[in-house]
Amino acid sequence: MRITYFTNHYPAVSHTFIKRELLALESLGHEVQRVSLRGGATLVDEEDRREAERTENLLELSKPVLLRHMLRRLVRRPGAVLGTLGFAIGLGRRTGIGLKVLAYYAEALVLAELCERFGSELVRVHFGTNGATVVRLCRRVGGPAYSVAYHGPDEFDAAERWDIGGVVSESSFVTAITSFCSAQLKRWTPREHWERVRVVRCAVNERFLEVVPLPEDGPRRVCVVARLSAQKGLPVLIEAFAMARDAGLALDIVGDGEFRGELETAVARHGLADRVRFHGSLSGEGVREVLSGASAMVMSSFAEGLPVVLMEAMGLGRPAIAPSIMGIPELV
Repeated sequence: MRITYFTNHYPAVSHTFIKRELLALESLGHEVQRVSLRGGATLVDEEDRREAERTENLLELSKPVLLRHMLRRLVRRPGAVLGTLGFAIGLGRRTGIGLKVLAYYAEALVLAELCERFGSELVRVHFGTNGATVVRLCRRVGGPAYSVAYHGPDEFDAAERWDIGGVVSESSFVTAITSFCSAQLKRWTPREHWERVRVVRCAVNERFLEVVPLPEDGPRRVCVVARLSAQKGLPVLIEAFAMARDAGLALDIVGDGEFRGELETAVARHGLADRVRFHGSLSGEGVREVLSGASAMVMSSFAEGLPVVLMEAMGLGRPAIAPSIMGIPELV
């Protein structure tokens, strides 16, 4: 089977589950085309760099090439293209996306041409936000059937904006990474389309299923692996470490993001500079090394899907301290 994977940004440090999924499909004999809206991410993993070389970045195509793809789709499917334009405008008004939907429509025209060139039988997209809208429109202009992998929480924070019910109803099938996620999809989807929702959880690399003995020497280290953003609740974790300074724990923070400066300031303000270490973004093997050197893993997130790194930590035999939210209780 020929499958196109369409993503907002691929490859990315935090999207290893997408890479594992498509590589597994290739190992089963399927052919996979990689299409991303944009590239340019700083990659620390050699496997990610190889994936980047195989990925076509839609928005990095030249304007003449983009225009040629759109005109070719119009010539080939004039009725579908013009009909979908009317649908897209109505969708933009109804959901609050507004004129931004015209950009999604243009991307859908180009994606349909790339899929036809490859001979795709299915388009698979991870996350049910703008990418799901693009593949829905792509299908309407004559592109292949589509499947969406829903993770949350972003899709569910704006379920009406991303028209979850409409996307699911027109899909070949969708996958939810947890039972919680499945329930949220069914909340917004008409009953007659619930059978399209299937629970398919994320997987971990086999290297994270080799239990590593807990460290016996040195200070007890606790590890957090996360994108440094508001969603991850890391200021709460820093405050907790300040309150428990007498416990003699050290904290390793793996990841990067827009909150790093604020977190470094908080660490200095609480006098924790000698106990908190910022590692930045690491490769998969680097994450494994830090987790292996920790006595436990901790999360302080306000919202999550199904944290792959939590599975990796437990696969290495590390106790997990995590909030009882969304898909996390299923995992723990």
